[in-house]
Amino acid sequence: MTPDQARKAAEVLQAFADGKSIQISAINGSPIWLDCFPEHWDNMNLTKSEFRIKPQPKEWWVVEHTDQTIAYPTKSANPLGLPIIKVREVLD
Repeated sequence: MTPDQARKAAEVLQAFADGKSIQISAINGSPIWLDCFPEHWDNMNLTKSEFRIKPQPKEWWVVEHTDQTIAYPTKSANPLGLPIIKVREVLD
């Protein structure tokens, strides 16, 4: 295991210990990621498989005005008090 692999493994293991969801690449280098469940950890090889901390979807608020759309990071950031829509990124 290289130092870089050890740092990545430590980051993933710490996230797992903190209760975050971990994903494994379906095939190394593949854009397809699958949820990794705790009962599978005994059979995992952190040096031969690709793991990552499951990304969290981004959320923001959108105000549709008559001639423009304005995005805000929080609901309370809407200075005009116009009707707003909450938007959440969809992760596959």
